[in-house]
Amino acid sequence: MFENDKLKTGIRQLDDMLEGGLPRGEFMLIGGRPGMGKTSLLKQIMKNSEKTVCLYLSDDRCFDHLTSIAEALCQASNYECFVVLDDLDRFKVGEEDAGFRLKTVAKQFNIPVIGAVKLPRDLECRKDKRPDICDFHKGFMGMEPSIEKDADVILGLYRESYYNIDFSAEDGIRKDEIIVVKNRHGKTGTIDMSFDGRKRAWEEK
Repeated sequence: MFENDKLKTGIRQLDDMLEGGLPRGEFMLIGGRPGMGKTSLLKQIMKNSEKTVCLYLSDDRCFDHLTSIAEALCQASNYECFVVLDDLDRFKVGEEDAGFRLKTVAKQFNIPVIGAVKLPRDLECRKDKRPDICDFHKGFMGMEPSIEKDADVILGLYRESYYNIDFSAEDGIRKDEIIVVKNRHGKTGTIDMSFDGRKRAWEEK
């Protein structure tokens, strides 16, 4: 839902870092390895904003018409809406600068746009596998690396149990984290979370 022209994510600490939520006219990018919980986080944001109209896209069939679809949606909802694009790395957008296009849609219609991408396998070769800003520079299946440059907010997802299938709560404090690696207008940092694999949901500790 919108509050003071900002979209509440439903995660209190994240909304605090964003000074109330994701502002209108901004583009947020979420990244993580496959199965890390990107879609789960997108669905939680949508559920928290279920009284606000959401356009959800998970393939590229509508990408060429995104501007006209967003315009119709905004007019129908009196601009009380936002756009979510899942699996952006699968979108075949050719030579188009996808990040610039998504940021333009956000600014043109003064609505939040949220996208999720799969991060490259390279980060799994590091000792510390937490995503950082460099992981978003790699480019995604034909997309320009500027998708990272055009994002106003970037979140990296990390779960310790993802890399250690034998890890259990008895082994110590589980590290599930939402990392704000870029925030054009505010703070960055790590938010300690708990990921419920059965519910496929991120929960605050």
